[in-house]
Amino acid sequence: MPPSIRFDPSNQTLLTEHGTIQLPPKAFGILTYLCQHPQQLVTKEELLTAVWPGVFVTDAVLKVTIGELRKALADDAKDPRFIETVHRRGYRFIGELPELEAVQAHTLPHASSVPTLESKLNTQPALLGRVSELAQLHKAWEDSLAGHKQSILVQAEAGFGKTTLLNHWLASLPTQQVVVKVQCLDQYGQTEAYQPFVDALIELVTGTQHNLVLSHLKQYAPIWLAQLPPAYQPSHEVKLAEPFGATTGRMLREFADFIEQLSKQLPLIWVIEDVHWSDAASIELLATLIQRQQPARLLLISSLRPSHLQQQTRLKSLLGELAAAQKCQTLDLMALNSADLAAYLTEQLPPALNPAWAVELFQRYTEGNPLFVFTALEHIKKSSAYLELAEITPTWLEQAISGGLKTLLAFKFASLHPKETQLLQAASIAISRSTSEGCAAILEQDVLSLEDDYEQLLLKEFWLISSGEYVWPDGSIGESYRFRHKIYQEFIYTTLSAARRRHYHLRLAKRLQAAYQERSAEIAAKLAYHFEQGGDLSQAIHCLQQASRVASQRFAYHEALQQLEHIIELTQIQTKDGLATLDWLEQRCNLLLASGQLALAIPAYQTLIAASETQSNQHTVRGLLGLAGALFWVNRQQCLVTGQGAVALSETLGDAALTTHARGKLAHWRSIIEGYRPEYREDYESAMRLAQQTNDPTLKCTHFLLYIYYLIITSNYQQATEIALETQQLAKAAGDANSYLGSIFFQAWSYFYLGQWSEMASLIKEALALAEKNAQIHWVTHFQLQQAWLLIHTQDYQQAASLVEPIHQQQQLAPFKTSAYFFSIIILIHLKTKQAELNQAQNYINTINAYLLDDAQAIDWILKLPLYQGIAEFYLKTQQIELALAAAQQLDLLAQQSQEASYIQLAKRLSMACLQVLGKTTDI
Repeated sequence: MPPSIRFDPSNQTLLTEHGTIQLPPKAFGILTYLCQHPQQLVTKEELLTAVWPGVFVTDAVLKVTIGELRKALADDAKDPRFIETVHRRGYRFIGELPELEAVQAHTLPHASSVPTLESKLNTQPALLGRVSELAQLHKAWEDSLAGHKQSILVQAEAGFGKTTLLNHWLASLPTQQVVVKVQCLDQYGQTEAYQPFVDALIELVTGTQHNLVLSHLKQYAPIWLAQLPPAYQPSHEVKLAEPFGATTGRMLREFADFIEQLSKQLPLIWVIEDVHWSDAASIELLATLIQRQQPARLLLISSLRPSHLQQQTRLKSLLGELAAAQKCQTLDLMALNSADLAAYLTEQLPPALNPAWAVELFQRYTEGNPLFVFTALEHIKKSSAYLELAEITPTWLEQAISGGLKTLLAFKFASLHPKETQLLQAASIAISRSTSEGCAAILEQDVLSLEDDYEQLLLKEFWLISSGEYVWPDGSIGESYRFRHKIYQEFIYTTLSAARRRHYHLRLAKRLQAAYQERSAEIAAKLAYHFEQGGDLSQAIHCLQQASRVASQRFAYHEALQQLEHIIELTQIQTKDGLATLDWLEQRCNLLLASGQLALAIPAYQTLIAASETQSNQHTVRGLLGLAGALFWVNRQQCLVTGQGAVALSETLGDAALTTHARGKLAHWRSIIEGYRPEYREDYESAMRLAQQTNDPTLKCTHFLLYIYYLIITSNYQQATEIALETQQLAKAAGDANSYLGSIFFQAWSYFYLGQWSEMASLIKEALALAEKNAQIHWVTHFQLQQAWLLIHTQDYQQAASLVEPIHQQQQLAPFKTSAYFFSIIILIHLKTKQAELNQAQNYINTINAYLLDDAQAIDWILKLPLYQGIAEFYLKTQQIELALAAAQQLDLLAQQSQEASYIQLAKRLSMACLQVLGKTTDI
């Protein structure tokens, strides 16, 4: 080998004919290790252990460092002189690199007397103009290590160096710090619920502390462990670890618990880049992590582009909340000023090119945008490779940096070899990280040969950087790549023709689908995007359906609805089949109602009804029933009118099952709103028979619950208990937590009327534990009210008050007054009467009478039974006997409607007590 390169280990340099090259520390470490093991295979794991001892780093870091080393050695990855790549395994040092003796270091000839500009340019650009920002990051990390959780938002437009700042600061930290760094992806409107957090968990469970992370996940966040792809779960059993009944609230709480507990042993720096592209569920989780008061050794860093906030209303409002509460620091990255730019150019350019006119030219054309400055310098470096310094004039320099970033990118793109152009265009198809297998499918080429081509392209260190190895579920393994900046990827993508884009997207989608097979739901949103861009709308709709289901399983209803809405759009484009569109509209309506979004559910059902009237009467009936269910909470009279319309229409269709279903629902609404009537019995029982015969778990659970209610109000308590137990089995098998808890709620009432109060107390305790664990606030409230009611009857008035009074105060603030509000008043009437706080009891009676005077149907019929019981007992206690007798008689009248035996007996006893006081004792 000609003695053109020598290795100087003492100074960590390479000496060439053109001068001295300073090696970065890690590149020096790798070169030293490889030289110590010549002609031997050194595995990636061996190198990582030797050069990064005790630190978790990815293969991508190793590849970048190998790339730096090859560049310094002027080595070719395809035809290497020094470092040979052994695919999938590691590297082998095959050359001869003489080491410089210490005494020779002083006698080595200097570089040529007329250097080129390229040799003068610094290959490791320094971070400039960010001293105060770096200091702020350091201070925040020190505070978080003391247990004071910190949050920082780095905001600037594209190209202002958000990522560069964070990478520079992270690289300056001691190696023992645990950094989780993820990026939100622009998926062109189709976001994946919790994407950055799921990605971060995968990074943690594959890191050096995976045992600690998995144990904390299992203990504090089992539902999040179940969200991970199977390959990252410790066992099949953990996958099934109690996700039943989970809600959005539980998802948020468990993740926050997990992070806070983990940080006690493992201080965390959590970086989320491009949060403006985040899904709505992730924004809520980010808000939870920041706003929780619990201490944590956690530094949360987010970056965003302010110009994207207009499309992210929730993120915008969150930032306002955090700013008002002073819970988040903000780093606004500004353009570089003249002084910073001059200092940077002094480092990057030779003295001959550092006069004021050079600074002025850069300032004028780049406006201080760091990315523009860096790109201009890269362009100058390549353009001047064969020029002498004397040939570099102000005119030449102005031409080299003028025209803005896109002109420079276009210039660099035009200079690419056609094969390099193809490689970049293929890489631009991926949403974030491109893979060698994916690019091979796009270009229909051999993957190993293609990896060699990308290795050469990486050496140019402009367009792409290595992103490490990947493994797909089908066993495929290869290299992955990222563009240096999103702007670069966007530019390359625009160079593709419409036809080529379409073919490329479709090829990648099919390859990804083949790779993931039955696990394709894990990447459903990405697949949907590629199939749609590839023109296969049927597959796109199928994948969007998977993505919506995954989002629903994560209780991220915003994302689930977003997918459904896009399905509706594509269905209308793809086919003229109106029934398919109606099916998706119906699913959207039901999801809105199930997630409690009444303000959106009502107009959605109205849209479904209008769209179905000329196409499918069955859809119209179901739409009317759904609308009635939504109106039940806001306009009960309209609920009944709408339900009657559904029944009337169903009776004209000759669909007996649909009519039975509609009549059962209407009978139940009437029983609650107007009061039970004997003629409703047949509707309840017919609907129950239908539910027993169907295989539809939703229909089963719906009418089983309605039938339990019917059995209780008709005093069939034992049968109600039996059906409740059967419903719980059905609901658990179907994953229907709402029906499961509803059946427990009714079972508890059955126990109360059967006098099995100990069993009732135990059942409520178990139900509360599940509801609280899953943050099902609605059910927590109802079970606590049941508990308070039972405590009054066991004369534990103080404990009853501690439960009901906070609920009443909270329910007073609700915009719509539901059964929880009215039952809390009823309980307080009983409680204050028992405690002889009669003025307060009278106030509660006045409040509820005012509601009844305004709208007699505002209160559930079933609640009027304990209401009139309480009013009668109050008037007896206050010696207002005529009023007490009237209330007792009203109670009897109501109870007789359904032959509710418990309240008929209560009404009789109260009436007897009143008559005795009046001296009119007689048989009743």
